[in-house]
Amino acid sequence: RRREKVARDAAEKPKAINPYKQGRFYEHKFPKVGDLVAVRIVTCSQVTEGAYVELLEFAGQQAFIHWEQASMRKGDPTVQNNGMFFNVLKKILRIGRVCVCRVLKVEERRGRIFVDLSKLKLQPEELSEKLRQFPGAKIVHSIMCRVAVENSIEVNELCSKVSWPLFRRSPDVWGVFKQHHARDINMWDDLDFGGTEVDLSHLADKLRADIDQGIARELRNMHPPFKGRVEFEVSSEDYDGLELVQQAIYAGIERGREMGVEIRVTVVSHPRFLMTCPLTDGVGPMDAALEAIETAIAKSGGHFRLRAGLNMPSMLVLEEPAEGGEQPYETCDHKMYEALIDMDKEARREATRAL
Repeated sequence: RRREKVARDAAEKPKAINPYKQGRFYEHKFPKVGDLVAVRIVTCSQVTEGAYVELLEFAGQQAFIHWEQASMRKGDPTVQNNGMFFNVLKKILRIGRVCVCRVLKVEERRGRIFVDLSKLKLQPEELSEKLRQFPGAKIVHSIMCRVAVENSIEVNELCSKVSWPLFRRSPDVWGVFKQHHARDINMWDDLDFGGTEVDLSHLADKLRADIDQGIARELRNMHPPFKGRVEFEVSSEDYDGLELVQQAIYAGIERGREMGVEIRVTVVSHPRFLMTCPLTDGVGPMDAALEAIETAIAKSGGHFRLRAGLNMPSMLVLEEPAEGGEQPYETCDHKMYEALIDMDKEARREATRAL
């Protein structure tokens, strides 16, 4: 039964989206001579004296790096005369490594396109600029792939309406996406989903909403939200008290899920519990979860009490309760919370001591 369940869950689980294999980053199908491209080393061949790589920005198409274009040691007579070039090549071009190369030649032979690359003719300024732009281009294309799969359309069709026109205007499309998310610009004013060859105007509103949601999700992943903590007590003197406490806590967790927030509750020492919640939408979901727990335990005749709470980032240290009393459940001022977000770690600690 367990094997059947694992097989069923694996079949129902959505497959991971590989942005390198679905569509291409840019409008042209192949790189141009002199362009810098990001590649992944696939295999090293002793017969051809080089390494085969896949072009990450062009749907994983194959390219080739010759031994003489892979290292500055190409003229070392000791290495070549002793026949050790293949071992050295495998050390320089490790399989699976991602690196930046320059396109030396693009030619068509026997109905196929052959691309030759070089790791030698790279300027430091160009290399640093490419390493800065590639992660952003990868994020942009991953958003395009996810939205295309969710709406059952071809990735290149969606890219032709959104990312390719933006790449023609600026190499930093991820920067354009971030400006659009911050409402500094509206990129939809310059993009058209209609056309004669590919017409996506009937899905325009849905695609815009999904892309905006994808941008917000990527920004959240890059900058994880702060977390709030609160300590509370839940108890019941009934015969099934533990089950009632468990049901009340589950009610609070379910309330947070309804609001789109994942809430975690851990046991400190019964009846004390600690609730942690990401503050992406403020302290509202945490307050709603606490209210749901209090309501659920009150129906069964149990007791609920807040011990200590500080709706601030989780890295701040809770102050000790005053003598003879409990620390009250406090809510932070919104302007103070925004100011603490902009501080670094040491400044937050100093602000906490001052508070």
